[in-house]
Amino acid sequence: MHMRFRHLGLLAGATFLASACSDMSGPNHSLTDAEAAYLAEQMASASLDGVTQSMAGSPGLSSGIAGAPGAVDSAGTITWERNFTMTRPCSAGGTVTTSGSNKGSINMDARTGTIEISHTLAMTDCASRRDTVTITVNTSPNITMNGTVNIESGHRSTGSFSKQGTFLWQTSDGRSGSCQVDLTITWNADGTHTMSGTVCGRDFAKMQQPGPGR
Repeated sequence: MHMRFRHLGLLAGATFLASACSDMSGPNHSLTDAEAAYLAEQMASASLDGVTQSMAGSPGLSSGIAGAPGAVDSAGTITWERNFTMTRPCSAGGTVTTSGSNKGSINMDARTGTIEISHTLAMTDCASRRDTVTITVNTSPNITMNGTVNIESGHRSTGSFSKQGTFLWQTSDGRSGSCQVDLTITWNADGTHTMSGTVCGRDFAKMQQPGPGR
């Protein structure tokens, strides 16, 4: 099943093939479908933002730094590896950190190639507000994200990522729990993203989409 979103900054598209959501407060105190979908978009958006920031200045891209370090072979293909860490505040407190490495291989004449992404997403007391409820998330352990970005004419074109891990959540109205996720984010050359699968054991395509407080 699929849902498509027009590209707004770095809104995420995702495939969730998740196992069950364990509710520490009991079966009647879980996240709502809308809250789970909201958290899914928040985490995917943070991940894609981290991908864009980690690629900034990479050799071979239109935004790249001339003479950036890397090995160039006889065919004019440059290869490199860069480490990256970015921490930013969450909207209602706490932090989200993306870190890891990029490995690139791009032909400097055609400016085409691929960049392999290996990142982690760490959320520490990362709080956001949806409607009247504040939801605070911690990752346990950090969520991993791996995938490939395709480069054409010096620009990011398409990409696909797998994302696995567990997050703990707590709401301001007294609920708490944990969810395991297995996420695939895909974006297309036309700027759209695709989202499908399950979140916390639920079919994402059937969930109510995030509304106010997004």
